[in-house]
Amino acid sequence: MSEISSASSRSRLPLIGLAVGTAARHFREVARGVMDYARQHTAWRFIFLIEDRPVEGTGPRGIDGLIAGFTTPEEYHHPDRATVPTINVSGSLPDVSGLPTVRLDDQALGRMAATHFLEQGFRQAAFYRRGPGRTDIQRCLGFTRTMEAAGVKSEVFDVTAAGSGRLPDEWALFQKWIQDLPKPIALFARNDYEGRLVNQCCFELGIGVPEEVAVIGVDNDDLFTEIAHPPLSSIETGARRIGYEAASILDRMLAGEPPPEVPIEFPPLHLVSRQSSDVLAIEDLIVARAMRYIAEHACQGWNVGDVLRHVPLSRRQLELRFRRQLGRTPHAEIIRVRLNTARRLLAETDLSVDAIAQRCGFGYAQNLSKAMRQADGQSPAAWRSRLRGR
Repeated sequence: MSEISSASSRSRLPLIGLAVGTAARHFREVARGVMDYARQHTAWRFIFLIEDRPVEGTGPRGIDGLIAGFTTPEEYHHPDRATVPTINVSGSLPDVSGLPTVRLDDQALGRMAATHFLEQGFRQAAFYRRGPGRTDIQRCLGFTRTMEAAGVKSEVFDVTAAGSGRLPDEWALFQKWIQDLPKPIALFARNDYEGRLVNQCCFELGIGVPEEVAVIGVDNDDLFTEIAHPPLSSIETGARRIGYEAASILDRMLAGEPPPEVPIEFPPLHLVSRQSSDVLAIEDLIVARAMRYIAEHACQGWNVGDVLRHVPLSRRQLELRFRRQLGRTPHAEIIRVRLNTARRLLAETDLSVDAIAQRCGFGYAQNLSKAMRQADGQSPAAWRSRLRGR
C-alpha cells in the first residue's frame, strides 16, 4: 500500500473525543474502559478535549463522537456539541432528556458504606459532602436511608451550605462539626479526597481514627488512600465498566442505532478496608473478641467450633449475642469475611478461582462459587469479568 493510500485509510477512522478529567482516578478508569472496548471491537482514533476547547463538529476535520463527563447543563447544551453523537459518563447532572448517560449508581455507593459500618456495629453515623450536586445528594441518600432503616440517625455536613466561600471559614466550621460529633461515629465521605481531609482534620484535633471516627471514602484512589494518615478505606467503583459500556453505546449510535432512553447505572464493586475503618463499635466485649478471631482466622479454615474454643459461651449463647449486636450469626460472619477477601483477590490478582477459594478458607472453587452466587448473584468468574469491563 502506498503512503498516500495508507494515510487515506487512517483518515477515515472515526475520531472520538474524550472530554473527561484525567486528574481523578474515576475518569482515568473510565477512559481506560473506552480504550478496552476500542481495542476489542473497533478501530477508533482518540483526542482528549480540554475544557475550553469547543467540539469541532463532525467529519474529517472534527470529531465523529464524544464521550464526556458533563458537570453543568451549559456544557451539555454547547452549540458545537449538537451534531455530535454524545455519551455522558458523569453522575453530576440531573437526568437530561435526550442525553445518553452511563454512570455509577450513587445511592448504591451510600448503601455499601452504610452496610459496612452497620456490620461493624456502629450506631452513630455522619456524611460529609461538598454541595447540592446530584452525586452528593444520591450518595447521601443511599447512606442515610440505609442507616435510618437500621435505626441510626446520620449527621450531614454540607460545605457549601455551611461556609462563606472562604476556605479558612469552611475549615473552621468543618473542624467544629467534627469536634461536636458524638463518638464513636462512622463517617462516609463523598470521595477519597474528602476522606483524606477528614483524617487530616481529626489528626489536627487529636481525635483518634478509627477509634473515635471511622472513615470511608470512594474511588480507591491510591494517591489519597495511601497518603492519608491512617490509610483510608475506600469503595472500589469499577469505573472501567462505565467507559466500556459508553464506548459500546457510542459504537452502535455511529452505526445508526438509537441510544438508550434512560441512564445506565453500574453498582460499586466492593469496599477495600484499610486502617481508617478497621475497628469494631461493639459494646459486647465477648462478641468483639469473637469478631476479631474471625477476622484473623476465617480464611485459615476456622469454623464456629474453633471460635467457641476461645470464648466462654455455648454455641447458642454466642449466636444470640451475635444476633443482638450485629443481626447475623457467627457462621454468617465467617462467610462474610471470606467473601470480602475473595472479592479483593479477584479484583487485585490473576489467581485462579480455585486458588482463591483455597486462600479464603472455602476449600474448593464450587464452594466459593455457591457463596458468591448467593451473596452477589454471580459466579466468581463473572464477577471478575464485570469488574474488568469484559
